[in-house]
Amino acid sequence: FYRQSDSAGVRITRWTPGLRVTYRVLQQVSVESELSAEYSKSSGPTRNESSNRYYYYLGGRYDF
Repeated sequence: FYRQSDSAGVRITRWTPGLRVTYRVLQQVSVESELSAEYSKSSGPTRNESSNRYYYYLGGRYDF
């Protein structure tokens, strides 16, 4: 969670929840997956914006 305000009356709010899962296949090999989202809102006297972003990642990892 992030919030910022300035002297001009502009307020930015950002919330970024996420979930990461790792499954170890072998002692040195694992599969990773991450799902996260970002919800952002900016408001003030001259602007009013909002955006939503979604991310997904699936990958492998080898530890040597």
